[in-house]
Amino acid sequence: MDVFLNGLNQLGESLGDIEITFQTWMFINHPKLFTKEYHDLVAKSVHIDTINAMRDVPKHEFFKLFLIGLAASSGFLIHIVP
Repeated sequence: MDVFLNGLNQLGESLGDIEITFQTWMFINHPKLFTKEYHDLVAKSVHIDTINAMRDVPKHEFFKLFLIGLAASSGFLIHIVP
């Protein structure tokens, strides 16, 4: 999975919020699709208990909350329709 998104990066395309959210959800729910290097990178910044807790969040709710968090961290206000 990370090969696909890294391929976009190598083509000069930066990942947008949707791609970052999708990549994060995929890593949490399908970690076997990612390389050991990616696992090591995530392990440096996110505790395994946090990742395990996120597995219980329904996909639509995860996407909504993660996108709100990304927007808040960049200083943007967004409105997501339920």
